[in-house]
Amino acid sequence: MAYSMKDIAKEANVSLTAVSLVLNNKETRVSAAKKAEIKRIAKRMNYRPNSAAVSLSKNISYNIALIVPDITNPFFARIVREITTFLNKKGYGTLLIDSENSYKNEKAALQNLISRGVDGILLVPSNEIFSKMKQK
Repeated sequence: MAYSMKDIAKEANVSLTAVSLVLNNKETRVSAAKKAEIKRIAKRMNYRPNSAAVSLSKNISYNIALIVPDITNPFFARIVREITTFLNKKGYGTLLIDSENSYKNEKAALQNLISRGVDGILLVPSNEIFSKMKQK
């Protein structure tokens, strides 16, 4: 069972705000003894912050999207590995999109990723995008 800050607050007999402040190491008037109790309860419950809630509150997702034309191509697979390794070291996850070498798929993926609030998008453009640019 996944426990929330509400569960910790209930057991510690404190407000949800107090639990949040203590677990995020923010300044608070909660006594040292109560802080220790809250942290013990959180540890016993194996509390893990909800990443979606953290993303909303901090306006950061720690996710970078990577769009490549063809993941089955060994060239792009190597790029994906290098970028993913680098981003992981910086604390970011990678959302991988295979555009199937289609400008239409790239455009749809970009719109979808922007609406999902990723922190960044890396695009390796398809051949189709270059042919569209030449036509103009």
